[in-house]
Amino acid sequence: MCVFKTCVRVPVKKENEVKEILSELMNQKKKVGCYSQKDIETAIMACRGSDERTIRNWWRYLWRLNYFIQTQPDIYQMNLEKVAALEMPIPIHVDPKQRKLF
Repeated sequence: MCVFKTCVRVPVKKENEVKEILSELMNQKKKVGCYSQKDIETAIMACRGSDERTIRNWWRYLWRLNYFIQTQPDIYQMNLEKVAALEMPIPIHVDPKQRKLF
């Protein structure tokens, strides 16, 4: 048990940091919904830093908590249920040729 107040640890929520990374990823000028691992790592670097361990740890964190779904080799999509649970806007891609919504 610590005697000093500086030893008290407060659990840090990563929700805001995850929101920041996913927002950065959505702001990239890519086809919405389809991302490579390099795109995701670029978003992590923009938000959290460029240290290899940081990138690796954040990639593992996002992958293990199912923020991404692998649809093809090296192609990932955001898990829309997890994004909605964070109360973030869901990325929707609308084809300019499309005239009607379903």
